[in-house]
Amino acid sequence: KYDSIMIKEYCRKTFLMDKFDNSRIQRFLTEIDPDQKMEVIMGSGLVEGAAKDLLIGKRFNRGNSIKSFKQLKSKDFFRNLKKLNIRHPHWSLNKRSSKEWIAKSFDTQGGQKIWNKLKKNFVKNEKIYFQKIISGEHISVQFFSEKKNIKILCYCNQYFSPSQNKPFIIKALTTTQLSEKVKKNIFTIIKKISNFYKLNGLNSIDLIINKENDVIVIEINPRTGLSLNILIR
Repeated sequence: KYDSIMIKEYCRKTFLMDKFDNSRIQRFLTEIDPDQKMEVIMGSGLVEGAAKDLLIGKRFNRGNSIKSFKQLKSKDFFRNLKKLNIRHPHWSLNKRSSKEWIAKSFDTQGGQKIWNKLKKNFVKNEKIYFQKIISGEHISVQFFSEKKNIKILCYCNQYFSPSQNKPFIIKALTTTQLSEKVKKNIFTIIKKISNFYKLNGLNSIDLIINKENDVIVIEINPRTGLSLNILIR
């Protein structure tokens, strides 16, 4: 979908598609790797559209499975955070009209599917939920997980460029410094979530740090994200 110069720099062969299509991608993979011996990793935009693990097949997966992704991008994620005693904003599947709430899609990318308000004729569905707004510093943490081993790769501040009705469109990320206490808290949270979901490969977690230095989980992205651009530099 995106004609990325970076992709062309690091890949021997690239395919540019005008829209996501599972069957077309499957044909491409079969053409270049009929014996399914290559390693694969699915990034932002691809994993959200993949319906099943058929795209991965028998290939060695350097990231998380589609099943794990679907579990993390569902209402069960917040219920499991509660079980794990991890702080997160109040949320609901029922429509909230107050300015203190935002509407979100479970598969939001870069803030594109986060809204101040929805249309009056909005019909309740399992893909949209409502989350109470929390004030604080917006942080994204990129980390690597493998067999319960966790390595923090970078801490980033998130900067937004709000558009009409979309308050959290991500404009930029910059690395940031955090106190040792906050970093320890973040590591504990990531460890709990990674062990619970058996996360694998590159992941990122979006957090808010409030004025009391409490760490509140907004969401987790079990695939490579925007901060990858910082890591490769």
